[in-house]
Amino acid sequence: MRARWQAGQFGRIEVYPIPESVVPGTPSSIVSAAPDLPTPPVHNGQRPVQAGASGYRFIVDGQTVDVRGAGVIGRRPDADAGKQAIAVADPGRSLSRSHLGFETDSRGRLLVVDLLSANGSEIIDAGGGRTECVPGRRYVVTDGDVLLLGDFDVVVGRG
Repeated sequence: MRARWQAGQFGRIEVYPIPESVVPGTPSSIVSAAPDLPTPPVHNGQRPVQAGASGYRFIVDGQTVDVRGAGVIGRRPDADAGKQAIAVADPGRSLSRSHLGFETDSRGRLLVVDLLSANGSEIIDAGGGRTECVPGRRYVVTDGDVLLLGDFDVVVGRG
């Protein structure tokens, strides 16, 4: 997949075509405005996270977190209203404040996107293949995939 360069507000950026795994025209809830809903529970040992409707879950730092629609994982995630914020205690600061965004698409697949994190994100699929995430580009992840975020391995589960 070839990238092209485009001038923008922040200088030149690489623009990648939408991957075939994402339905063209599907709006991204990571970057679009969310409805005004109460802030969902946060995973940081203080409040429990309710069961998710998406059927996906993350296992991060030994804790299972149900995925409920769209959200952000990070040290101190900055999630918009209505989005799930998953805070991970990271004294070593290997995670960015808002490291990785996630959402489910119209087909029920789980998509992740690196949010310009300092240490990057990588996906290891169930077969052992590795994909380094290009910031801003969405990737489909499935049951058994592992997300490498800083010093943390986040396992994607289903069901």
